[in-house]
Amino acid sequence: VPIILQNNRWVDINGSDVLGIGDGSIINPYRTIQKAIDSITGSTSSNPYIINVGLGTFIEDITMKDGLSIVGLSKHFLDSQMNLTIISGDVTSIVSTTSIDCNFAGIEFKGSAHTIDIVGSSSADTNTTHFSSCRILSTLSASNYSNIVFNDIFLDHPTTNVTFSNNSNATFYQGIIERGIDVDATSTLSLFGATVFNRGISNILGEETHEVPIENFYYDNLVSGLAATNPQDAI
Repeated sequence: VPIILQNNRWVDINGSDVLGIGDGSIINPYRTIQKAIDSITGSTSSNPYIINVGLGTFIEDITMKDGLSIVGLSKHFLDSQMNLTIISGDVTSIVSTTSIDCNFAGIEFKGSAHTIDIVGSSSADTNTTHFSSCRILSTLSASNYSNIVFNDIFLDHPTTNVTFSNNSNATFYQGIIERGIDVDATSTLSLFGATVFNRGISNILGEETHEVPIENFYYDNLVSGLAATNPQDAI
């Protein structure tokens, strides 16, 4: 079976961004994720690219493009080997001027100053960011018609809430939430099979009623603005 390599880039902690040494190939990977992103000019949702990131902690700020997937070596968020591929730094930006569809898989985001900042553009555009099998220990905010899909995710931060504002929509499939979530009156939050634990702050703070469809579990939380549509839900 042929392996399609042209829409792939590789990043390794021992790679190089120096011209003539690193070229983003599996043999000569880049050193930084942003270098790999910058090397890609034709990615779209219909022509996607994958950036394969190896072991280690990558301390850098990154700005995503449409049609990109950042794929690390971390597995399920409960795996003891989860922290194989780590992104830290000051900010991971998903800022859309038109429409953007990007993905993160197998990544741990961490760092006291690190923020994942997701900003859409307008109601006419479709802006979707997917997080799969990730552990998010950083500040995360989404605004301005952003759509976010979480699948098998661990969310935790001791002091800072996740925020969804200005017509943003978030859907959470499976995983654990151990942090606050702020949802403004224009945005929506849907939880499917989530487990929410108290960390000393209100885990769900809603300014209006938000959909909580099926099989969610909440423990010792201050909850407001939520409607449990399934009698199995315990709030």
